Amino acid sequence: MSLRLGFDLDGVLADMNAALLREALKLFPGLEAQSAEIRPPGPVAPGDEEEAGETAPLSLRLTERQERQLWEAVRQIPNFWETLQETEPGIIARLAATDPELGLGRVAWFTFGSISALSKWSTEDMAKSGVSTVFVGVESKFAHEHGYAKRAGEAREVLARVHQAGIATMAAWIGGFDFHTPENIQEDLDYFISCKPTYNQLSRVCPFPGTALWKKLREEGRLHDVDWEYVHFYGGGGLRSRAFDAVIHTDVL
Repeated sequence: MSLRLGFDLDGVLADMNAALLREALKLFPGLEAQSAEIRPPGPVAPGDEEEAGETAPLSLRLTERQERQLWEAVRQIPNFWETLQETEPGIIARLAATDPELGLGRVAWFTFGSISALSKWSTEDMAKSGVSTVFVGVESKFAHEHGYAKRAGEAREVLARVHQAGIATMAAWIGGFDFHTPENIQEDLDYFISCKPTYNQLSRVCPFPGTALWKKLREEGRLHDVDWEYVHFYGGGGLRSRAFDAVIHTDVL
């Protein structure tokens, strides 16, 4: 396994390697003898290096099967990427401002975020880090109350704060959730419009084979056979809607 770093929207570097190591040791306790003591991330005062322990190793000897098992376990952890410990908040923004030789001040990049994550981070640091556009899943006004944790927060306020920092947004809305009805879907769409995203992406729920949603709907008998070779981004994937009378086919928007 090679060293991996997570890069948050506000210019925070996070030690993903230590997080992966911890999960690996949970899955494969026999590896513990090969591993050094894990030191919590963050600055260490001069003279306290020994008490802080050794830094986690940069690699583990995992078989290909073990690596697959590790990534599958990580995939099941809700919002794993948001749990990574910060190494030094705002470091990228400070580098961009103080070290012109790196050229970070000339970088303009597109990234992905969520309403939940954007609620926590400094839009000023995001802008200083070179973020020019962020893709954010608004999904639905009602999504959070139906268990979609990443949708926690007031989308209109979050997007307005991002726009005020000079950052463009590409916001996504999804129609066809089980909580959508003919009575509330227009309200939901009106809410999305009121968020005033710079760009928008409107699609509908599509249960891709192998996903948890696909397995759930298959068990409920709510999928009909479709030719996936011809299913496009807006296709629906053969989902039988609870709230709408018609079966949603791949050629109907």
